[in-house]
Amino acid sequence: MTREMACYNCRSSNTEELQNVRYFQWEGSKPFIVENVPAIVCRLCGPTGYSGSVLSVIERIRDGKGTPIGTQTVKVFDFNNPQALPANCRVSPDNGQTETD
Repeated sequence: MTREMACYNCRSSNTEELQNVRYFQWEGSKPFIVENVPAIVCRLCGPTGYSGSVLSVIERIRDGKGTPIGTQTVKVFDFNNPQALPANCRVSPDNGQTETD
């Protein structure tokens, strides 16, 4: 569905409303996920945005006012640890570009 809502990044009105976005945020050292969040996605530059009312609900969930439907284990990787990266993959310190063999 196309909406007449300007993208917060590029100001284009070529946006689409999606209903099944996964919202992920850190709260201190703990992540939390909210499933099936309504979002606006820009068809030109790609960022996802949320209405003020949706963000208000997410803030209340973050503040402990919601009831989780479950828990998930999250894998953690350290980009600066070569052992955590895929085999034969490294980042050039000169230009930040990813290199693969």
